Amino acid sequence: MRIYPLLRSGATVAALLLSSIPLYAANSGVNVESVALRPGVIVDAGKGRLFLMRPDNAVEAVNIASGETIWTAKSAAKPLALKNAMLVCQADPTSNRLSLVVLDVESAGKAVMTSTIELPPGVVPRIDNSMAQSFSTHAAAIDGDFYVSWQFQVVPMSGVSPPEEGTVTPQKMRGLQRTSGTVKMNARTGMLTSLAPGDVPRMVQDSQPRLMTGPPGAPPDPTRRISADGRHTLKSALVGDDRTWEKYRWSIVDNQTGKEIGEIRSFRSQSAFVVVGSLIIYETGAYLRRIDNEMHDEPLKIRSVDLESGKQVWNRPLRDTVYRGPLPP
Repeated sequence: MRIYPLLRSGATVAALLLSSIPLYAANSGVNVESVALRPGVIVDAGKGRLFLMRPDNAVEAVNIASGETIWTAKSAAKPLALKNAMLVCQADPTSNRLSLVVLDVESAGKAVMTSTIELPPGVVPRIDNSMAQSFSTHAAAIDGDFYVSWQFQVVPMSGVSPPEEGTVTPQKMRGLQRTSGTVKMNARTGMLTSLAPGDVPRMVQDSQPRLMTGPPGAPPDPTRRISADGRHTLKSALVGDDRTWEKYRWSIVDNQTGKEIGEIRSFRSQSAFVVVGSLIIYETGAYLRRIDNEMHDEPLKIRSVDLESGKQVWNRPLRDTVYRGPLPP
């Protein structure tokens, strides 16, 4: 049995760069009500629910304990941040205007506010990446208002084979273009305001998604990963070879007590995760798996596994925004 990351014919430097923007962050204290597990997945551990972007371009609220759907909203597409029962989401665009929708999570996901704002010329605020463009967003709730930061990236396309590892970086890619900004959304009126870089609160800057493998300042450790809320650490160990599908053992440690609270097996060395009660909620990227000489195509998913039994409780497919189509010859 083998695992193949789903890059298909898009496995080039350009395709890799479009997914190279850091995705995850330990909770910075900006909004302790919820945490972003990954782009488009918001976990509200206190009330036992999470909000995710479905493959059919809708937002779904899920009961964490059972995996059952609480409600579905088709008026929005990508959850960004939650505060006081208000879930701010990005909607699929129809122009170069960024469209934000606020859903009332206590009223079956009813849209209570919709606002749009024009972005700089040439910026395309699409949720799904194209062959050479990506648009990413993350949000923070501060003092009752929402701050949505965005980044637009254009990667020049070429049919040249990828260079050897270590010979090129996103910063050195010739012709690479990045544009970014932050908008403030007044949670009472829905008014959107573009902020100058100097007017963006430091707390918003600190909420920029990033991968954490240890305490701030510590060297990167590929065998560890801090949970999205900063409360747990995943310690990964290789316990099998390529003949074993789930060849990694994940040991989950409570960062406050230092004690191990459970372990599971996985085919991935690590992943973005959060622990809610006895459940570990984590993502598994899209992949191809060979079973008995047949290839099985598995989509991007969020999974819930019981740390006591090691058994999966539920899983949900996610909207996969990575471009996987053909590239120019």
